[in-house]
Amino acid sequence: MEALRLRRPSHRGYRTLPSSYPGSSQQKKTIVFEAKGYYTINDIKSMIQLKEGIQSDQYTLVYGGKLLQDYRTLASLDIRTESTLYMIFNPRDVMPIFVKTPNGKIVKVEVKVLYTLRDVKAIVESFIGCPVADCRMIYAGNELQDCKTLAFYNIEENSTLEVLPSWIQIFIKTWNGKTITLDVARSNTVREVKDKIFCKVRVPVHFQSIVFSGKRLEDKWRLARYNIEKDSTLHMVLAW
Repeated sequence: MEALRLRRPSHRGYRTLPSSYPGSSQQKKTIVFEAKGYYTINDIKSMIQLKEGIQSDQYTLVYGGKLLQDYRTLASLDIRTESTLYMIFNPRDVMPIFVKTPNGKIVKVEVKVLYTLRDVKAIVESFIGCPVADCRMIYAGNELQDCKTLAFYNIEENSTLEVLPSWIQIFIKTWNGKTITLDVARSNTVREVKDKIFCKVRVPVHFQSIVFSGKRLEDKWRLARYNIEKDSTLHMVLAW
């Protein structure tokens, strides 16, 4: 048996599978299921209905930026243990659009006209493995509201949207008691924060150790993983 998580951005797969689903007023919720490779997407939906009471015709499951067909097995979709599926509500006819991610990469994703921008962010997140819920989404020079649908903005097939970081200010307390401010995105890695610190105080990255809430932070992880938010204070100590 393996585990899947089902993550719901407003609502959220037994490989443990996390699944994610958007709802307008709820906070993100992750539910965990145990599944086997021969389970179909329809089997997973039946498990969701038993556990959450959500009818299978009310949503589509998304993984790797793709809408999952009910008859496909987890193995055929290469969904492995600890994979995260996302739940998107109000499906209609599928159309491709392009999304330019914060790192400049352009990805092609499948969407439906009644998806909200929050739904689109969840699909992009499932595709690139990077949190984008806090980012801004831009189309034709205008910032889009998470609660609005693609249809509301007249976004059509092959349109290109852009995801831009939402900057927050955090504080870094250095080893000598000095406090500096940094503008960062929650999608920044700890290593990227160290680079910013170097630009401010000229302490080489390999001499820096960053601590938050009593925990030493790893270079490879993003700030969002550590629940670092606006006005958080991190401590920089020297790692000799």
